[in-house]
Amino acid sequence: MVKALEEFRSENHKDRRGRGTILTLEEQVLVALEYWREYRTY
Repeated sequence: MVKALEEFRSENHKDRRGRGTILTLEEQVLVALEYWREYRTY
């Protein structure tokens, strides 16, 4: 999953607008997966 997101980010330069993040890509994926697991009705 992380590899696919890295490829997407390298192909789409518009994704880099705005303020940067302090989390690595791996940490962002982990946070999203934990969120989806805990909020089952989402």
